[in-house]
Amino acid sequence: MELCSSRHRSTVSVMFVVPWALGYMVLPGIAYLVRTWYWLQVALTVPALYTVSYFWLLPESPRWLLAKGRHGDALDVFKWLAKINGRTLPPDEVLLQALKNLATLDDKEEPKADQEAKEDLAARVLTAVKQFFALVTTAGLRGRAAVVFFCWFAGSLIYYGVALNATNLSTDPYLYMFLGGLLEIPSYVSLWPAIIYLGRKKSLVALYFVCAVSIFAVMAVLIVTPGETGTLMIFLSLCGKLAITAAFHLAYIFTAELFPTTYRSLAVGQANVCARIGSTCSPYINDILGVVTVWAPSAVFGSLALMAAGLAALLPETKDCDLPETNEIPRSRQRRNSQDSADSLEMKTGLPNCSFEPDIDQSETNTGRS
Repeated sequence: MELCSSRHRSTVSVMFVVPWALGYMVLPGIAYLVRTWYWLQVALTVPALYTVSYFWLLPESPRWLLAKGRHGDALDVFKWLAKINGRTLPPDEVLLQALKNLATLDDKEEPKADQEAKEDLAARVLTAVKQFFALVTTAGLRGRAAVVFFCWFAGSLIYYGVALNATNLSTDPYLYMFLGGLLEIPSYVSLWPAIIYLGRKKSLVALYFVCAVSIFAVMAVLIVTPGETGTLMIFLSLCGKLAITAAFHLAYIFTAELFPTTYRSLAVGQANVCARIGSTCSPYINDILGVVTVWAPSAVFGSLALMAAGLAALLPETKDCDLPETNEIPRSRQRRNSQDSADSLEMKTGLPNCSFEPDIDQSETNTGRS
């Protein structure tokens, strides 16, 4: 998200999750062959050990490095990216000075890297605690965080609840899981044009609403025909699964675009905690409520999806917006150009997308950025 330009952000954020769907489809096949839970956990965990190499292979976000005052490290990342993309950068001294000017909001403010170096252990701990609760204590972020956390909670609970609801629907669990993974690919692909043309907010509201309608339809079928286990039940359930899959991933994209660089990782991390609480609750809703009343899980999932759709409508749109560097509500470039001067534009929108075209002069670059 932070390494690509706003022009490519929608494509990258959707396409990188397609391997998740492929792994989803492989999972029921492995579970069918490995029936013992112990060896199943081993079979699923061992291949993930290669991700440890990401510590050395993946570069740090240059936005985060600049926000922390680590301009030299950010310059190294830009040089590495330019080498891979076959681009030419200005001399190191010129680019380094530009990065320092770009990241400095106040000439009197001490660089954050120097501040952290001078703090003792107790001060660092206190700072870490304050940063952990920053989303709750900061007025400009509190409302957005509350809505985002609920959307993640509802999305995860519904996602895993529908995925694990095969027992209550009396279908083959292996086939049901495979079809659920297969549907994730068109779900992600259809999300791509939706967020480009409709925007993030409208797409998220529509997806949660479609999910609610599909799951309420499942509940209606279970009430009217309790013994129904045919194609209609699977179709309606998987329609809800398709919608919540796209909504759950869109919530991730939306969250990253709603919060400034300093708090972006914190927001995504705490939202993931809310999501994990939801995924932990979902099997109990299926196993406990499903035994008492077979349609009760669908009622819970549909109600949460409807509530999430209403709350998502309160969030600001982030389509065509640069990733924020301040707590201000993101604004699109068109609206900014009609309200702000060129000088204030650089201060309010944060760091621009650092692509460099050596064959374009400065005036054309400024025109293209606007």
